[in-house]
Amino acid sequence: MMKINFQVSQLTTNDPQVIIRRIQLKLKEKKYDILEVTDNSVKFYDDPWVLRWTHQQAMRLDGGSFKINDTSIALNYYLNLWPPLIGVSIPVIGTVLAGAYDGTIFFMTFIIIALCVQTVISKNVAKDMLTGILSNDAMV
Repeated sequence: MMKINFQVSQLTTNDPQVIIRRIQLKLKEKKYDILEVTDNSVKFYDDPWVLRWTHQQAMRLDGGSFKINDTSIALNYYLNLWPPLIGVSIPVIGTVLAGAYDGTIFFMTFIIIALCVQTVISKNVAKDMLTGILSNDAMV
């Protein structure tokens, strides 16, 4: 799988079991698939091939894991590159076959800009998810 990995982390004084419950609740609320739960980690996944509105897909993480140690919680997440690459490869192949090389440059520029924007959005989604889990008013 072609993917780009990222990490965000925060310090916490909460009990790991409380954090694990909060993580599970948040992931279920956001409709992620929970793959594995241990005493200090939770792995999750989101199917990128599920049809959603464009803004809904952009506001989701493709998958990752929460890891908890004594004083911090880390969210390691990734972006799956296959859906955007497949989506842009069809127009690129079409423009190359038609001899419109300017179209190829346009689509390659578009995918680079789109990936940069998706990276920034995903970082904000991950930070918001982590902040929501660690906030004092989060459900337990």
